[in-house]
Amino acid sequence: MRGRVLGLVLAIIGVVALGVFAPDAQVPKEVVVGVIIPLTGPAPGTGQDCKVGAEFAADMINGGVKAATGSALLGAGWNGIPSLGGARLKLVFADSQASPEVGRAEAERLITTVKPSATMGAWHSGVTVAIAPVIERYRIPHTTVSTATELTQRGFQYLFRVGVNAHQGGEVLFQYLEWMGKDGKKWNKLGQLHEDTAAGVNFANAVEEMAKARGITPGLRVPYSREQANMDSEILKLKSAGIDVLVQTSYTSDGIIIRKTMRKLDYAPALIFSQGGFDDDPKFYEAMGDDANFGSKRQLWSPALSSSKPILKAINDEFKRRNGRDMNDNSVRYFTNVQVIADSINRARSAEPAAIQKAMVGTDLRAEQVLLVHGVKFDDKHDNVLARAMVAQVLDRQLKIVFPPEAATARPVWPIPAWSAR
Repeated sequence: MRGRVLGLVLAIIGVVALGVFAPDAQVPKEVVVGVIIPLTGPAPGTGQDCKVGAEFAADMINGGVKAATGSALLGAGWNGIPSLGGARLKLVFADSQASPEVGRAEAERLITTVKPSATMGAWHSGVTVAIAPVIERYRIPHTTVSTATELTQRGFQYLFRVGVNAHQGGEVLFQYLEWMGKDGKKWNKLGQLHEDTAAGVNFANAVEEMAKARGITPGLRVPYSREQANMDSEILKLKSAGIDVLVQTSYTSDGIIIRKTMRKLDYAPALIFSQGGFDDDPKFYEAMGDDANFGSKRQLWSPALSSSKPILKAINDEFKRRNGRDMNDNSVRYFTNVQVIADSINRARSAEPAAIQKAMVGTDLRAEQVLLVHGVKFDDKHDNVLARAMVAQVLDRQLKIVFPPEAATARPVWPIPAWSAR
């Protein structure tokens, strides 16, 4: 009898021991997140900005950015993922080379060999379109800042857009034009110049839809191939058509060619507006010098907004101390990608992709918890319903907020000065 009692006691002790220690044994020491970005190819400067932004955020999550401590910023004051006992966030990078084919292959390689809990990328919309079926097939939660409308129209359950979509990014253009009109600024024809990529086509379609909804008849639309080395014909068409509000969607190499061609052919519309891309890349400013001035773009962040969100200056100062330059839209958006994934892992209390995806659906981050001008909350298509944008203009080779007026750090220059007047 005594033996049976002793056996029962030992069994109970064993069960209790399992109950206490088994979960601890399952807690990972690190959680791997894959990052697919263009580190080589035609946009290496852009990819590098994304990389250092993501690394900076991961360092904050892991307790290495003291400048954030005490703020409302998501992840500030953490020392690893809290609900996983301080598990470290580990980023593993893959180079898309700005190629849909390479990006798709790299996503597959990353998922099957590194086995990340989540992924993010790939910046270029065309690459993200290519990798979306891969992450869906493997059921890996994936965040992106790519704007192509189609990404969230295909029923993907594992893809989440953290930034603006094409319509949200274009909306600010028409708000800006309306505001400038109230100030007496005149324009006649809206036209578009865009790459024939997913980002270019989707944004051009969105701009046309929004223009027609406002009773504006879109003017000339000029698509081109990214491989083009000469843009004379495209610029001459726009100049001859009298396009004075030009919506441009380009990446770095073609953006440089276009701006040089504009100078050569003396084409200076009243407004050049982009959704980002070429004018997010430091390489564009290095190549163009003062000729980069006066272009305008959709802008998603500014350290100048620190009067309403003080953490922006502290974070930017620390980033600049480490990297020798200010944060920009790309580094900030990838910083936010990491925050969204870390928040989902923490709420899921798990490194399992399925649990993280379920938690990501419920993401609800306020603007003060991120560096972007907007917060993050997903609708049933996984678009960010809080996403919005500002307008920045390049003045003295620096992006300065010109709209909305309550956030402005400079007055816009309208129209863009003629080349001969600069």
